Amino acid sequence: MPVIKIGAPAQDIAEGSYRVVVVDCQQVRREVPLIDGPGSETKDFLLWSFVVPTSATEGIPLDRLTSLATGPRSKTYEFLHALLGPSAVVTNAEIDTDGAIGRTAIGKVVPNKNGWMTIESLMPEPAGMEPIDPAPFLNGAAGTSAAPVPATPAPQLASPLAGAIPPAQVSPIRATVRQTATGDPDDLPF
Repeated sequence: MPVIKIGAPAQDIAEGSYRVVVVDCQQVRREVPLIDGPGSETKDFLLWSFVVPTSATEGIPLDRLTSLATGPRSKTYEFLHALLGPSAVVTNAEIDTDGAIGRTAIGKVVPNKNGWMTIESLMPEPAGMEPIDPAPFLNGAAGTSAAPVPATPAPQLASPLAGAIPPAQVSPIRATVRQTATGDPDDLPF
């Protein structure tokens, strides 16, 4: 009779914001349920693969599907904007997602509807953060596949916190909700 050993969760990471490295982005086709009735249809998506570095050579892999929509309110636009910068993501630009491979950003990690941790959103890293060498993650480490390292660094925004966060920190980045003019923290301007 076979013996079955129960393993640890595949993605042992808490909800929070982390530095992430893009290790792959592929177009995939998935069967999805119809919005307005029974049945399903086949749609194309982008499958983004990330690593949350836990050391200089190891990390926790996470994936995220985004649609092929590229309007300013889409996840694909948000990801490209955070990874490549606003000057690259302009109307009628043709962007090869390979340019995002090896780029770093701050990713908000949350559980999806099935309980698996995923990247909910991305934002550019503040200027002055220690760079992360993406090469170990692009050469098969942390369950990733080999991919070329981009020649140009990811865009960074100016920040008063420049250099305040160590490069391989694995604990979530903390944020504080400020009071709005009405005093209601749920009444935020976005």
